[in-house]
Amino acid sequence: MQSELYLNKTKLPVPRGEYVVWCDGMGTGQELNRNLDRSAVFVFKLHSAFSKASEGLLHINFYPVMDGMYITCPNRETIEDLIAEVFYLLAKDFVSSNGTANMFLVRGGIAFGPVIHGKDICDSAFGDIVVNNRVKNSILLSPAMVAANRVESKAPPFGLYVDDSAKTSPVLVDPKDKGFISSLHQWWSRERHKSKRDVLPNLYHNIIHYFEKSKIHSVGMNYPTEKIEAHEKLLEEYMGAFSPKEKIQV
Repeated sequence: MQSELYLNKTKLPVPRGEYVVWCDGMGTGQELNRNLDRSAVFVFKLHSAFSKASEGLLHINFYPVMDGMYITCPNRETIEDLIAEVFYLLAKDFVSSNGTANMFLVRGGIAFGPVIHGKDICDSAFGDIVVNNRVKNSILLSPAMVAANRVESKAPPFGLYVDDSAKTSPVLVDPKDKGFISSLHQWWSRERHKSKRDVLPNLYHNIIHYFEKSKIHSVGMNYPTEKIEAHEKLLEEYMGAFSPKEKIQV
């Protein structure tokens, strides 16, 4: 007798190697406890940025999770183009925000690994069970999800940390793909993305301003000063070259 909960694993699709990115808003969980309306704005700005940035790009899959997003794609250049546009859009929004209360920081992690998309699992794998395709199609299965989520905490504000899997494993799938080079991926570094560098001096200055204000309200924001200082250090390594020569008014 077939169980009411059933999946024939022999009918799962063959996993394929893909890049997996996890990106979320820093501190959005805390913001949900303080101001539901404002946190909703943060969440939908993030998702809107990914939606807008994906226009015209192929073979990208999105899996939204509340304040964050998993993205998969087999092509590194496509992932780089998507990330560059998303972070550029969010950076422009950050520097134009009216007051630190309306600013929100983002960061992400990148990994590589075998991926199974729920949408690719055939209905016959579930036997006689009637499958809810809306649920099935929202499922992503990959150890790269775990890796990308884990290394995201090492990323600087408005930056991305690259797991070792995305530096060594891609060549196993495509000999021409050497993967990422550095553990810190600077989304503006490619020559084809140089037009996006114009926002960086303002972005750097505004993030520093945000940190200064956060230190004053550290207890109320539940943002410990030691974390703020650690994020400041990461930011300096990641984006310090774009420190504005003259003070910018916020």
